[in-house]
Amino acid sequence: NDRILIKGPSGSGKTTLLDVISGLLHDYKGEITVDNKKYNFSVKGFKKNLISYIPQEVFLYNDSIINNITNKKKYHKRDLEKILQTSQSNEFIKKLPLKYKTIIGDKGGKLSGGQRQRIAIARALFNKPKILILDEATSNIDMKTEEKIISSLIKDFELTLIIVSHRKNLNKFSNKILDLKK
Repeated sequence: NDRILIKGPSGSGKTTLLDVISGLLHDYKGEITVDNKKYNFSVKGFKKNLISYIPQEVFLYNDSIINNITNKKKYHKRDLEKILQTSQSNEFIKKLPLKYKTIIGDKGGKLSGGQRQRIAIARALFNKPKILILDEATSNIDMKTEEKIISSLIKDFELTLIIVSHRKNLNKFSNKILDLKK
């Protein structure tokens, strides 16, 4: 349940570190330990439901909002509502003519950058990760909404939150700060 803020100048290795933590990069020395259990992603691959990683530029399908969040899996309405509330997606979805069934276009092109990022956060939460990594994943969201999202993540979900951001307003949500220098 740590809230770790990683900051540093461009080129200091923030995204590379996240790639190692998430198992996307295998060429490293050391161990990844979560809840006192060691993981070797190069042997076993990415551990489902352990880590959700949201980059600044998210990938969305040319499909409905609900299918982008659930990947066409079954869900409980109460759980979905909690996820949409946390990701601050519910307000803009309710204003759409087809609501959850709205087709969002290729790569989510019919949505704003902030709306795409909120849908990606909702999808990540739907997968119930133990670790949620946000790599500039709220950069297209205004600071007030960003703070509501981070605050709700901390309050309503039992997970470790790793945030890469250049915004100083997120310092107050961290219990650990890792400052990478070039």
